[in-house]
Amino acid sequence: MINDPAPDDFTRALGKRVRKAMDSRGMAVKRLASESGIHYNTALALARGERNPSAWALAKLCRCLDVSADWLLGLKGGK
Repeated sequence: MINDPAPDDFTRALGKRVRKAMDSRGMAVKRLASESGIHYNTALALARGERNPSAWALAKLCRCLDVSADWLLGLKGGK
């Protein structure tokens, strides 16, 4: 049986990875929103670990941050 994290832990961890990718690019939330096409409030909630992305937003985040979905979702260690 796979030991999955609790939903709140998953959301917080995803937010930390979003923030880590943003920080490595010197990217603020406003720029993430602008370059990804995600609404500012959604981008802010994702970066704070308060919200999970839709499939559409996940694809936009990965493209904008140049990371894999597996990494962003915590399924793999590398980017």
